[in-house]
Order: sequence, then structure tokens, then C-alpha cells
Amino acid sequence: MTQVTPESAKVVISSSASSVGDLQVTPTKATGPLTVTMPSSSLSLPRVGSITKDFRFSAGHTLALHRGKCRNLHGHNYTLRVSIKGPIHNDGTSSNDMVMDFGDLKDVMRPLIEYVDHRFIIWEHDPRYIGLMAIDPTSLIALPFHPTAERLAIWFENRIEGALGDQAVDVSITLWETDDSSAST
Repeated sequence: MTQVTPESAKVVISSSASSVGDLQVTPTKATGPLTVTMPSSSLSLPRVGSITKDFRFSAGHTLALHRGKCRNLHGHNYTLRVSIKGPIHNDGTSSNDMVMDFGDLKDVMRPLIEYVDHRFIIWEHDPRYIGLMAIDPTSLIALPFHPTAERLAIWFENRIEGALGDQAVDVSITLWETDDSSAST
């Protein structure tokens, strides 16, 4: 078997190529980088894709009406998995051939993660809310629902969609309270 290297071969795809099986490798005396040219008529790339990135934060919460231990004040080291599904851009920008740049997603998420990190999330009608406000109002995030993993996942999804504005993407969330317990949208 002959070893093919960029210096000794050129990849040629015939105009009738429709699969990898139609690739032809022809030895040449080419120098420089290996270039693959594919006729656009045979190029079939997906137009929709998705990216996923995990974010971590620590926060406390309580479930006022819960019958078990979650009724007590407690906290979690959360993992928030954000998936963005949408069109793969072909616009000649630095995000070409991407749904979204991971760095751009990180920039969208940074203020939201900073907002919830090391805060206490509480239902605004929890009877303990007033007392906690008197102790440390800047550490509380009061929400109009019980801060269950399910409701928080939806809350995160809505905030992320709002931050993305009119971008034509679908956002889905998985929020882990522990390594083996999560809720998804």
C-alpha cells in the first residue's frame, strides 16, 4: 500500500461525485497545502444544526410548600446546559458555517450566570421572604413561582430567548441540581 501525503497527492472529486466512494486520489508533484475542491452541485451540507454549552453556578433556594427536606433553606451547585438549534450561517462572517459562536453564547450567558451565582432564589409569597429581606435583600432573587428545577429551567429558557432577540433559534435547557437530578425544557 502506498502512503499518500499532501506533498505527493492531490484529491480530485469528479463532477459526478455523490459520496466518499467517488473520491479519486491522483499522485502529483504538487507542493503546498492539500486542497480539496468539490463541485457545489454535489455538496449536501445540513442547513440546521445545534450547539451545546454547560454553565455552572451555586445558589440557594427553598420550596415553601414542599412536604420534604426541600422545604428547608438549602443550596445546590447547579449545571445549566444550554442548547441552541438553528440555521447554520453562510454569511461570510467569523460565524460562517456555525449556528452560533460558542464565545457569543458565553457572552449572552455571562450576565445571567453572574446574576444567579451565590444568590438565594425564593418564591415571592414564601412566608419567610420578608424576614430574609430584612437580613440581606441584595442576596435574594424573588420569583413569582416556586423555584423548582422545572420552573427554573423554563425561567432560564425565557431569559436566554429574550437575550438572543430576533435570532431564529430554538433554545432548550437542562438544569441539574445534582449530578443525577435534572429538569429540561
